[in-house]
Amino acid sequence: SYTGTDKQQGNIWLGELVDEHGVVTNTNVVQADTITLSTQNGSIASFTGVQVIAGGLVQAETDRGDIHFYGDVSTGGSVESKVHTTGNIVYNDVSATNSAPGTVNNISAFTEDGSIEFAGQVEAENTIAAVTNNGSVTFGKATSLTDPEMTVVAGGSIVAESKDGDVTFEGTASAGGVIDITATGGSIRLNNDITAVIDITGAAVNGDIVGKNGADVKSGSRIEGGPNESGTIRFTAVQDDPEASVGNIWINGTIDSELDTVLSAKNGDITVSGDISAGGDVNAKILDKTDGNIILDSNIKAGNEMFVETTG
Repeated sequence: SYTGTDKQQGNIWLGELVDEHGVVTNTNVVQADTITLSTQNGSIASFTGVQVIAGGLVQAETDRGDIHFYGDVSTGGSVESKVHTTGNIVYNDVSATNSAPGTVNNISAFTEDGSIEFAGQVEAENTIAAVTNNGSVTFGKATSLTDPEMTVVAGGSIVAESKDGDVTFEGTASAGGVIDITATGGSIRLNNDITAVIDITGAAVNGDIVGKNGADVKSGSRIEGGPNESGTIRFTAVQDDPEASVGNIWINGTIDSELDTVLSAKNGDITVSGDISAGGDVNAKILDKTDGNIILDSNIKAGNEMFVETTG
């Protein structure tokens, strides 16, 4: 484990070595088992090009300060970052993979007050979770749709939550479980394809749900010859102020669910410009007798029933 190298602030700098001439060199941090980084008042950072490699858990925790892994993080266990009061969390490429039976490989980031950014490729054998109570959550940088480096891959579920800020997926995201996205006081922005083997849920309170650039949304995996018990896509955008300009669902791409597709808006519009295909129901509804338009501008295929409801 490491302790602070900046004694005045309690900061922890990884990979920084200073020789007797004052020359700084950056070296990789390699540990056969666990890397634990903890400070009460200071930041934790690895420098660009410095790789953090552990056979087990990589854990970074501070009460007040930023956690920045500018180099890559790779572990055979889990990666956990937590800021208890105020601070941002930034990762470059980060992976938590291990094929050994019984190994838990999660990637998690939590900050009470700050933003979370995964600026590179993110891969976990199990769950990927990013939660902030005040700030934005961003996966990937704004690049082309085909950039292979901007991917989020979880063998289990992907959970992204901001209680006061936007949640944005710039690159593709795929989960072997569910994808659960919540933005309270912000919008959900899907700028690339997202796919989940089970369900996809997106809820925006006082914000929009926007899928742009032809981004496709797909949930469920077909079971040949058997019933499909998963694969629902459920997007809900709620705006309590009828005069506000947010509270809409705009999907500029296709929606493909093995079970139901449910789109709900309160004081906002629902617009889908691509095809909708559902193995079960297609349900588009303006909630609580509020004003809003529903525009489904392409082909719709429902294996069961289709419901479209407005109050206008």
